[in-house]
Amino acid sequence: MDQTSALAELWLHLLNVFALPGDTPFTSTHIGGNTPPGSQPGTPTTSTIDLTNAPITVADIRRELWLANQDQHPDPFILRFLRARKFDVHRAYTMLTTALKWRAASNVFDVIAQGEAAIDQGQFSSGKAYYWQEDRLGRPVIYINARHHKQNAQSEEMLQRHTVYLMETGRLLLKEPVETVTIVFNLGGFGMANMDNNMVKFLINCLQSYYPESLGLCAIVNAPWIFSGIWKLIKPWLDPVVQAKIVFAKPSELGQYIDPANIPAELFAADPNKPDPSTGQFIFKYPPPTKADVEAHRTQNIANQEKTKSLVAARLDAMVPLEQATKEWATLWLAEYNPKALAAVAGGAGNPHADEIVDVSGEREDLQAKRQELCDTAVRQTWWALDNHIRFETMYHRAGVIKRGGGGPDWAKWTV
Repeated sequence: MDQTSALAELWLHLLNVFALPGDTPFTSTHIGGNTPPGSQPGTPTTSTIDLTNAPITVADIRRELWLANQDQHPDPFILRFLRARKFDVHRAYTMLTTALKWRAASNVFDVIAQGEAAIDQGQFSSGKAYYWQEDRLGRPVIYINARHHKQNAQSEEMLQRHTVYLMETGRLLLKEPVETVTIVFNLGGFGMANMDNNMVKFLINCLQSYYPESLGLCAIVNAPWIFSGIWKLIKPWLDPVVQAKIVFAKPSELGQYIDPANIPAELFAADPNKPDPSTGQFIFKYPPPTKADVEAHRTQNIANQEKTKSLVAARLDAMVPLEQATKEWATLWLAEYNPKALAAVAGGAGNPHADEIVDVSGEREDLQAKRQELCDTAVRQTWWALDNHIRFETMYHRAGVIKRGGGGPDWAKWTV
């Protein structure tokens, strides 16, 4: 009940901010307060983000929330940030809006749209990082082979783009009710030339700050003796919750977490660069896009910016009824279970309408049913209309594992 109250309170803080004029520069102090004069809750606003040094606005934050949520019910997305901050609403609000500002400034939407077409193909063909199958709890597994990484072989921007691509692609591989992934760091063949502090810090930031509660397990395998000193350096960078999810294991011990039949051959090979195909274990081979596919995507989709803008606008317009139903549900919930929190949200500092609380009709159950119906229809339909237009297909689409329109992966269809 307390957790639901925290969810309701955080939603009201967000929706109060969304009711501000869309061109208002966003700051983390925008928390609390009711609908300002002349505004209606959930009034759609046009995003101003242009990837320059212009300030990130309230409209940008709203846009990023509804793009980041993709085709899902938004409550689990919000709950990730609440769990990461132990249901401290103000800290979770700051964490969430910081992540949304990062998504806007980093143009995560463009990473999704251009995908592998805008990333050096060597990042993929090297086999330094790829998803393969699931662990025993149904979590997608990503194998990171550190020996294939050289710090100065690519720009930091390219590395970060590749990392964000992997984070976003992992979301496509989740099957409900699974919400997390497993990482296997294979340190076979690792040397100091493969160590990259900046890259490690960025990955940690992604896991802890931008995609919280997305890590289920991290297994470090084949660690050489030199890694013990490196681990002493890295460990303090990690949140204790993340530290608790890290295990050191031998390849033979991975079977506790992953069916051995689903573990790639290179983890067991004496020479990881020469896995034995006779074992029948998976050997990764990158299925690159054709030049024709890249060109077709650029000309038909990326070049058609007007259609993209129209689809984004349709997405944001379709979220207005969901925002209104969410505000009514959250207000009803807090009115019954935490009226003090409701009064605080409704009476934010400097708000001339602090004594006004939105007029709510209907029961919470009806509003929750309405929210679910909107998620099953408007949220899903507008996301997949946009996704199908802008997203350059991933290697997992090309290999047959993922299909357009969602539904979860089918690893048996990997055809490479």
